[in-house]
Amino acid sequence: SPNKYEAFEEFKREPGSELFTIYQQNKRLIQTVEHESIITEDEYNLIKQIQIIKDNYKLKYSEWLKLKEIIQYCKYMLDESQKRLIQEFENWYQQCFMEPLNQNDPELHNNQLNSNTLNNTINKNNKVTICNVKQNTDENDYLMQFKRAQENYFSNRADILSYQRTKENITYR
Repeated sequence: SPNKYEAFEEFKREPGSELFTIYQQNKRLIQTVEHESIITEDEYNLIKQIQIIKDNYKLKYSEWLKLKEIIQYCKYMLDESQKRLIQEFENWYQQCFMEPLNQNDPELHNNQLNSNTLNNTINKNNKVTICNVKQNTDENDYLMQFKRAQENYFSNRADILSYQRTKENITYR
């Protein structure tokens, strides 16, 4: 029987020749990699360009996120200011152009002593002339006054139904 070395050489020539060929190809590949550059200069330049583009993208993306946050905040503030404008208009309109809700209500009377005075009132033709109206600064009182006035005024007015619906849509967004 042949020794192990001779048997291995015989194995490489006959039954294991295919495996030995693959082994030699892999060995040559390692030698090539060790002696030559793995990538060409063009490939290196492309990799550098890709890295620059990636860095630029990251920078632009972070800027975009900041702008997106600012835009969302601006939209929020716009919605809030729109709600406040409508609420303040409704309060002003109620106080200037509608009959007082209840002159005997002490809470309503006390709250009307707060804050800014409007120097507007109405004449018989619903045109603004001169009068004094005190604006209430407590938002809950505004809402209660508004809801009571709204029920009294809008319940019999079909001509302003579309206005009322639009106002409610904006208020409850």
